[in-house]
Amino acid sequence: MSRIRILFRTIFTEIIKILNFRVSVGAKITLPYGFLALIVSLGGAFLITQILISSIEQRFDNLLAETKEIAADFVVQEENQLLENLRLIGFLDGLDRLIQAENAENIREALLPIAYNNTLDFVSILNAEGISLLSLRRDLSNPIPRYVNERGSSAFVDIGAVRNVIDRRIDEKGDKFVELVSLGEEAYLIITGPVKDDSGNLNGVVVIGKAVRSLINEIRAQTLSQVTIYNFDGTILSSTLNEPPSIDSQIAAQIQANQDQETVNRSFSINDIGYKENLSMWEVRDRADFGVLGIASQTKYLTDTTVATRQNIFVLVTLTLFLILIVGITIARLITRPIHNLRDAALEVSAGNLQVYVDPLGDDEIALLTTTFNSMVQSLDASKKELVLAYDKTLEGWAKALELRDQETEGHTRRVTDLTLKLAKAYGIDGAELENIRRGALLHDMGKVGVSDNILLKPGRLTDEEFEEIKKHPVYASEMLSEISFLKDAIDIPYCHHEKWDGSGYPRGLKGEEIPLAARLFCIADVWDAITSDRPYRKAMSFDKAVEIIVDGKGTHFEPKIVDLFLKTLE
Repeated sequence: MSRIRILFRTIFTEIIKILNFRVSVGAKITLPYGFLALIVSLGGAFLITQILISSIEQRFDNLLAETKEIAADFVVQEENQLLENLRLIGFLDGLDRLIQAENAENIREALLPIAYNNTLDFVSILNAEGISLLSLRRDLSNPIPRYVNERGSSAFVDIGAVRNVIDRRIDEKGDKFVELVSLGEEAYLIITGPVKDDSGNLNGVVVIGKAVRSLINEIRAQTLSQVTIYNFDGTILSSTLNEPPSIDSQIAAQIQANQDQETVNRSFSINDIGYKENLSMWEVRDRADFGVLGIASQTKYLTDTTVATRQNIFVLVTLTLFLILIVGITIARLITRPIHNLRDAALEVSAGNLQVYVDPLGDDEIALLTTTFNSMVQSLDASKKELVLAYDKTLEGWAKALELRDQETEGHTRRVTDLTLKLAKAYGIDGAELENIRRGALLHDMGKVGVSDNILLKPGRLTDEEFEEIKKHPVYASEMLSEISFLKDAIDIPYCHHEKWDGSGYPRGLKGEEIPLAARLFCIADVWDAITSDRPYRKAMSFDKAVEIIVDGKGTHFEPKIVDLFLKTLE
């Protein structure tokens, strides 16, 4: 064996010399796996082929069973969606009054958007006696939702799910009821629920329906199998197949009787195309039986798969070879991984990430190099932190200098910064973004450096021209700070903290979410501190009065969602 190994190595070395190229360490590790793969693949090909052929039919049956489970889950999802739409309509503001007034046109205006947005097949509003005030039925032949209006029908009175609501019955699932009904020429799965007035009295009934035809078409689109729903006597209710055979009534009864123990498979042909069908109970609403669900696939799959397995044995061998080569490549990568890790870490450091740490695997030269690299990165990180700390101390000095210039706002910067950070954390902001908000809050009035003392410190009322000059301080802040790369991500607050949610602010008149989030958070903290702090010209407002002013600015000065969050933060 050793002589064969030496001979193989010699032949391999001579081939490399003749081809005159360098082989990497990874290739030297991987190539032997290639030869091993070839031997294993050829030796096991026959056995693998036999195993595949013998298991094809079992896998086909398993596929049908899995597809049946997917279809059952889809039905549950559809039922839940119908329930959600039912609740959405049932809780429409003013629906009870529209029903009481029997205002069909206004009911239609309220229902149509929901019907269109959720592509409902059928929706009807009944009065407390079960008489239809308005029904919207979707034209299923048209891919674009179009609805036909119907009024005044008493056909719903005899439907059990409607009668249960009218009679104010409640089961273990609540006051919503499911039933399979025929409306015209179409079968629908309907869910009914009550509409109550403010006193809790029954005012009407909502009926939401999903056409069985739509349901099975959607199941087919999701599972790529043919779907058929049968009645309890085995007759076909709806199917994606063209003229499928019905089920014998005894088989249908057997499926219902043994539904918890097993499912039934059957085979049939349509236009010389063979199908195998998995039959189980169609369950809705807490496992209530509504019929038999059939999931069918062409048996051509069985024969095609067998032939393909035999014809593509070469592909199987090739794939096996490929997989084993992947193992060899993986091992080669494991061996060379420390070098790659060091390279990737160096790229991270060059991109500015100084939180990099490389695990020194082993105790060889590469591990020593890795340890030295980690020490270097830690030193760089410490230097960077010291530099950032010096920058931040400088910013705090700027903010203090501004307050010393304008003594009316002493302590304002610290308070408004703390409050903004608290609000930002409640909003879910953290990390570098939170730090940028802190710096922006410290420098929010930096632009006032560019405003004349005659205006900024004027004790009396400002003229219109002086106020226009004051309004330029956000622009001055932008011009002063935009050239400082360290502060480029903190400029939103100094530049935009006087913008208002309704667009009436300055300097740019931004509106809504056009205003940066940091500025939207800061402006409410800024106003709060201004009205709750003593000023030379007035005393601080009371807590309740300040809250009232903040609430009054909701939707005009401030973003409504942030106002709600701010009030919770105050609590």
